[in-house]
Amino acid sequence: ITTSDRDILQSLIVKGSINSTDLKFLRSLTGRDENGNTTNGAVETIDLKDANIIAGGEPYLVEGNLTTANNEIPERAFFGCQSLKKLILPTSIKKIGNGAFGKLGGIREIVIPQGADKDYTLRDNVLYSKDGTELIEVLPLVAKKFTVDSKVKTIRPYAFSGCQRITDVMIPETVQKIESRAFEGSYAFNSIRVFAKTPCQLGEGVFTDINKAITKLYVPLHSEDAYNTADQWKDFFVDYDNIVPFGTDIYVRTATRTYGEENPEFGYRFEGDDFVGEPAITCAAKPTDEVGEYEIKIAKGTIESVMLQLVPGTLVVTKANATLTVDSKSINLGDAYTPTYTLSNLKNGETTCTLTQEPTFIIKDKDGNVVTAMDKTGLYTIYAENAEAKNYNFNCVAGNVMVHKNATGIDEVNTEATTDNEPYYTLSGAKITNPVKGGVYIHKGKKIIIK
Repeated sequence: ITTSDRDILQSLIVKGSINSTDLKFLRSLTGRDENGNTTNGAVETIDLKDANIIAGGEPYLVEGNLTTANNEIPERAFFGCQSLKKLILPTSIKKIGNGAFGKLGGIREIVIPQGADKDYTLRDNVLYSKDGTELIEVLPLVAKKFTVDSKVKTIRPYAFSGCQRITDVMIPETVQKIESRAFEGSYAFNSIRVFAKTPCQLGEGVFTDINKAITKLYVPLHSEDAYNTADQWKDFFVDYDNIVPFGTDIYVRTATRTYGEENPEFGYRFEGDDFVGEPAITCAAKPTDEVGEYEIKIAKGTIESVMLQLVPGTLVVTKANATLTVDSKSINLGDAYTPTYTLSNLKNGETTCTLTQEPTFIIKDKDGNVVTAMDKTGLYTIYAENAEAKNYNFNCVAGNVMVHKNATGIDEVNTEATTDNEPYYTLSGAKITNPVKGGVYIHKGKKIIIK
């Protein structure tokens, strides 16, 4: 190709083997020399379908002393070749290097061969490693909003170089590293939105060319301090205050109910952006479940949000109140006495429960004095305290014990003869005022039947 032909040549078909020296020549025909400077080359279409790239030759790019390898489109092979509008790659290639198509501002079509023998995959004009964990390059053909695939862990060098048609970039929390110069030649994004709460590792000069005065860096709520101080990330903040928190944190409120009750209606609070919809909040605790703490789970429900953190809460089940009543009794002087009690107001249809601690009993005589034995006739009051159970607190109700003289038999008493002032007691020890006919009572230490 003569020097004069170079300035008018627009389309080129290449066949056979080409090495690094040949690639240097092709670059010069498309507007870029080995030093990265512009040339008068105006070739718009290069067809390498039947070409075969081999190792050897002079560096096609002096920076890095870059040369070709067998069956590979090497690093920055066509980087900055501005006249290129269509590029057809060799069918024989198996690998594509970093930034091979960076800063191709005029490109309209890149034909990239695919197949099982390639160590890359191509989806929607984006090159990924074969396993999908590395983003090799976003072709300059991609436009508008771009979301990095959630499988990606590493964004390669020059991956977004010259992607002037992209307006916004979203980087998932799976990304662990963005390598050197990933955004070289990309100037005017509206925003970069990262979902990791901890800034990922960066190579050199990742954001150097981005206009940080107009590009907002959105980071997860409550992580802005980490980004404000992290190397390179902080450049969006220091001079431009352009790091903006986004997202919503929803916290389930702690709830309390007593044993035996249905769960209450659960509430929540949120921090950050407003949202549309309602979370789904549930708790598996049932009325029959024991006293303790239970997780209140929260799910997205109908909420629409690109960044949502859901924080579960705790349901505290407390003891229910029940009644322990000391049984009233009537005994004869000298009889052995063992306190008994009755439980009531239990929950869940329970008729009894196991006490973790039995009550202690205090005996008081009719004058309110604490005694250790009922060795005299008369009325005693039995108090209970300190009873404990897994699911209950107890309100203890005292009982009475009436101690009588040893009765020798049952006397019959007419109602007309019951007018003396001595008290009458039922056999269970309850004091009564007006005995009735047919009743059996204790009176003056004797059992009597009212006639």
